[in-house]
Amino acid sequence: MTSIEKINTPKNADHSHILSHAVKVPGLIFCSGSTPHDENRALVPGGIAEHTEQVIKNLTNVLEAAGSSWEKVVKVNVYLKNMDEFAAMNAVYERVCLPCLP
Repeated sequence: MTSIEKINTPKNADHSHILSHAVKVPGLIFCSGSTPHDENRALVPGGIAEHTEQVIKNLTNVLEAAGSSWEKVVKVNVYLKNMDEFAAMNAVYERVCLPCLP
């Protein structure tokens, strides 16, 4: 049977439900959805740019806790409530993540 390891990091807020920050199986890591909350569960002030920065920080913490990094990421799903904010979100995403993604 394949082992499934639940990944949680103290650098991120605990989920208030049964989800872990990620699960790891041999060769793969699946990250749970991330929101723009800090380690104390407080919503980070600001707009979409600041929220995107926090989400990327949270996901970086999870990847590191799982022994990985953005350089090994092969797929990212982004969900926005307001598509008018796509350009502002994408500017942060490209600046922070694009240099290390395939």
